[in-house]
Amino acid sequence: MRGRRPLVALIALATAAFAYVTAEGLPVGLVTPMSADLGVTPAAIGLLVTAYGGVVVVVSIPLATLTLSWRRRTVMLVVLGVFTVTPIAAALAPSYGALMTARIVMALSQSLFWAAVVPVAAGMFPPERRGRAIALVFAGSSLAGVAGLPVGTWMGQLAGWRVAMGSVAILAFAVTVAVWRWMPEPALQRTADAGGPEASIPRYTALILLTVLGVGGLYISFTFSALFVTVVAGLGSSAIAPLLLVRGIAGLAGVWAGGILADRRPRTSLLIPSALQAASLAALWIAGANPAVLLASSVLSGFAFSALTTGLGTAVLKVAPRNVNLAAAGLSAGVNVGIAGGSLIGSMLVAGAVTVSAAAIVGTVAVGAVLTVLGLVVAIGEAVWPRPAHAG
Repeated sequence: MRGRRPLVALIALATAAFAYVTAEGLPVGLVTPMSADLGVTPAAIGLLVTAYGGVVVVVSIPLATLTLSWRRRTVMLVVLGVFTVTPIAAALAPSYGALMTARIVMALSQSLFWAAVVPVAAGMFPPERRGRAIALVFAGSSLAGVAGLPVGTWMGQLAGWRVAMGSVAILAFAVTVAVWRWMPEPALQRTADAGGPEASIPRYTALILLTVLGVGGLYISFTFSALFVTVVAGLGSSAIAPLLLVRGIAGLAGVWAGGILADRRPRTSLLIPSALQAASLAALWIAGANPAVLLASSVLSGFAFSALTTGLGTAVLKVAPRNVNLAAAGLSAGVNVGIAGGSLIGSMLVAGAVTVSAAAIVGTVAVGAVLTVLGLVVAIGEAVWPRPAHAG
């Protein structure tokens, strides 16, 4: 496809990824004001993240299957239209139950968005540019850590969490208009019923397992990172937003590095980020009470996580056993199994403690570190798995 339409549409999709990740993660930075306003515990706010991810896990593949015959442009307009409305409903929610309901509906739209956006982004460009297209979409999600979550946290602390949540609707509406105006029908739609060039059921299975372990290992502790800052490190709540900002900047660097690794060193494109993430959580577990270690671990974790997810997005399209769209849906489900499972385990660890103590928060990091090491073992296996003769 020629002209500016695919590029403008790609930027709009990256912006949509930014908005979705911001909306999904806002409770992480606003645990305290949300729990106080709604009269619930911090663990209950953590469950908002758990339920969100759980919905995506359950419905990603079914929704992707039901909409396989839809034009990809139609899919995107439907999900973004729903996304425009749900942040407003969440901001106006009179109770915890109403807020949970609004987030569940938002999660329904996000499940189909992530199931479709990777093949859509790739399909608007020729094969030699698809890796960079996918990287730009993931850059949008990483930029949420640089701008969306820190600004949303700051806005929520200054004007209230409802203002922060409702403001996402403005961005969602702008993205919907841009997709309606500029997005062409991706060419990949015509061949999405075929597998990837290195189709492999064992490798695809390993990639999904790595996704669950890597994402889950991070989110066990990341869901309560605000409490780690204040309870374990003993810093003020004003330090939360800057720390998320620094982490997000490192995440952008991770997207860039992940794209290069996927193109130039595919055998190690998942191994290196997995090792770095395991090291970052181990350091946080052992010495995270030290502010310098906390900062360094956050930077390394943000870099590694973005590099890992970018590499996974590229790798899954290569090894898709049968259908590219369904393979992407499986990846989305795997990510959200990790998010939901990780935040649920973290919530159980925190809720199971007598008080929300430093030991309880550090315990979430310890369990997360163990899962990331298991993910590293899977990444090693994937790296040494035999490739087809034509593969790199």
